[in-house]
Amino acid sequence: MRNTDQLSIKGRDKLISELGYWPDFCDAKVFELIFRKDAEAGLELSLTLQYIDMELNHELLVKIVFHGVSNMRFDELMIDNVIDKLSISDSLVVEIEAAIGLFGHCKCKTIDVDVIASKPFKPA
Repeated sequence: MRNTDQLSIKGRDKLISELGYWPDFCDAKVFELIFRKDAEAGLELSLTLQYIDMELNHELLVKIVFHGVSNMRFDELMIDNVIDKLSISDSLVVEIEAAIGLFGHCKCKTIDVDVIASKPFKPA
């Protein structure tokens, strides 16, 4: 993923402090996906991902909320969805490339990120 330093992503510092970098979310499992339409706020997309960094042995549950969504197109939603790459452009165009299932893109006005859970990764 590109450097997110110039992007206004609320909560990005917390995610970076957990991992030491902003991830591409490669092999992240889609844990939850919610679309909300509000008369005042417009369309909101909430994506909760289970992300594991094998090198750091670290597992995170990360919630990313895209506010003011427009120009949205997503395809291939399945029971299990795994991201290959999540990228965000300077103009807040979000692109999700799929390893399995869900892929697509949208434009948004703002982005919030929250680390919901963080723990050492223990392989089964």
